[in-house]
Amino acid sequence: SKLTAECCRKAPLKERKKLLDFGGGTGLLSLFLHRDFDEIVLADSSKEMFWCDKTTGLSPNFWLRALGWFYMALVDVIELLGDDFDFKKEVSNMFFELTQSLLKYQHSSGMWYQLPALGNVEGNYLETSGTAIISYAILKSVYLQVLPESFKAHGEKAFYGICDKYLYEENGKMCLDGTCLVAGLGGKELRDGSVEYYFS
Repeated sequence: SKLTAECCRKAPLKERKKLLDFGGGTGLLSLFLHRDFDEIVLADSSKEMFWCDKTTGLSPNFWLRALGWFYMALVDVIELLGDDFDFKKEVSNMFFELTQSLLKYQHSSGMWYQLPALGNVEGNYLETSGTAIISYAILKSVYLQVLPESFKAHGEKAFYGICDKYLYEENGKMCLDGTCLVAGLGGKELRDGSVEYYFS
């Protein structure tokens, strides 16, 4: 990403600069270039995908592991930025706001549901991988002093919630259940982001 960013900086650009980063992935390219462009779009903004809301462009639901990936990436980026980047404060604030939102949906067991905002919907289940990712991000952020020490209990509760619900021994081997094998949007499977899709 750093190499690509350097190449972009050396290219002749118009006064009003826009960057379209399809398949943004980690967002690191845009992070390195955010000061060099007036506008950066990290996703398909056409609002024409079959699964999206035609007004907002959003998918109908948000699944836990996707939220976890973004959340984890934020704290990893904060660590990489160091204290000499002005952008660190902005990313840290974003991380704190997302933390507050996620904690509203943390189940009493410590885990989160596959579709966090729909905990009471039949078929929804407490999901292991997304919960583990969020636990990691919270505990790392406390270690890095991005979040206060008081948040550590939420990360630990998530970790032990996974252990209590899904970790077990069978024939001398440790087993872990409760993980969504795969999910996403679009593709040849025409994944539509519906509740029925995420619970299938």
